[in-house]
Amino acid sequence: MNEDAVYIIQTEERRAFEKLRTDEERNEFIGQFWKRRDPSPSTDLNEAREEHYRRIAYSNERFYDAGSSKPGFLTEKGRTYILFGPADEIESHPMKNYEQWYYKRIPGVGSNVIFEFGTRRAKP
Repeated sequence: MNEDAVYIIQTEERRAFEKLRTDEERNEFIGQFWKRRDPSPSTDLNEAREEHYRRIAYSNERFYDAGSSKPGFLTEKGRTYILFGPADEIESHPMKNYEQWYYKRIPGVGSNVIFEFGTRRAKP
């Protein structure tokens, strides 16, 4: 729960999971947890779970913060990627030390969403 579902588990779900006593109860909970997140009832039930773990792996590979030894899934880029997937467009500004991720649409969030990472340097 502290890595695998940290960004997607609801408070009530976490509380319910923590009250479970047996592996059988936990396994049943995990199955239902992913079933509730299935994007389409007609898809394979493992699809949402596989995509989530793919995003964690990608985040750990691409967004590892060597300066703080922070795994990629704990960085802001990693969190954003895990929650929303790949951006529709990425605009990098290495000389100004920031990057913008553009999403055309994020369900439940809105349209034309921009995330900015890094810090802009003031012009001298």
